[in-house]
Amino acid sequence: MTRLLVVLGVLLGGGAAGAQDLAPFFVQAGCVDAAGRPQPGMLPFESGCGRPRPLAAGQPLPYRKHDWPAEAEAAALPQGYQASDSLLGTLRGRRAALQSFDFADATRAFARRDPGDGGQAVVLDPGGAWAVLTEDGSGGRQWFQGPRCGQRALRGEPDRGWLFALAPLREGWQQRVVRLGISAAAEACPAALNPSLTRWRMLRLELPWRDAGGPPRAVAAEVLLSEHYGGAGIAMADHLERFWFARDLGLVRWERWENPARSPALRIAAMAALLAASGRCPPVAGAEPPGPGWRAVDCRLWTNFARAAPGAMLRGLEWP
Repeated sequence: MTRLLVVLGVLLGGGAAGAQDLAPFFVQAGCVDAAGRPQPGMLPFESGCGRPRPLAAGQPLPYRKHDWPAEAEAAALPQGYQASDSLLGTLRGRRAALQSFDFADATRAFARRDPGDGGQAVVLDPGGAWAVLTEDGSGGRQWFQGPRCGQRALRGEPDRGWLFALAPLREGWQQRVVRLGISAAAEACPAALNPSLTRWRMLRLELPWRDAGGPPRAVAAEVLLSEHYGGAGIAMADHLERFWFARDLGLVRWERWENPARSPALRIAAMAALLAASGRCPPVAGAEPPGPGWRAVDCRLWTNFARAAPGAMLRGLEWP
């Protein structure tokens, strides 16, 4: 079985606490040959990839990450419903991972900006990673702001908002209760800030993947798992969003969980049954319920790879 490189001890060793660069988990890598030329179609965990390098926003792509379609639609939709690339770029002068959400259906196409397309921008500071901007079909463009929002004019940058992880990373859970809110512009502060338990850890797992239209396979992966709760603690939260960031692949999986004890009006059982029957998200380590009664109601797995042919690199969605 092919392997994703880098031993956890090497990852966490060396350097001062808080100085670890988290970019390898948030940005997908391409493979280059000895002359530095990109290798179309090569995936960063395959044995022929000896020189993985981060892929930058705006450059041609050797592959794209798509989500898994439902098993009943796999033959008709081999590339799934959404492509999501994790590319290195900038946001308002700060280094960031730009994670696109690129849909295709009866009226939309991949690699073209259509209504409902969007993404999220994750600022990569030396000590951690925060999502500060997101855009989707339901909420439009939104900025995540924290308690320092009122001081942003002095800094000329948006406040840190949705925390994913702080360095240094380790295998056991680390956590913070952060306070954040949503504003319509980087220069605006939200009306209120809400508490959110955020916790993260490193783990190794067998990551399911496939070539678009091909059979499922698995690769040993090193992953940063991050959980964001809709409340200050697990028992008091009404929902959870969980993210898997794989080294050299970026964001590869997202889950939404609901707590029936806190969200009794939702059709949680029916939503959970529909998701489980779809087969869109095979079980992986870290996908367990966070507490009694919690149910997974939505999920995407972006390890359904569309590969570029020699001489025909792929174009991604330009966002933001």
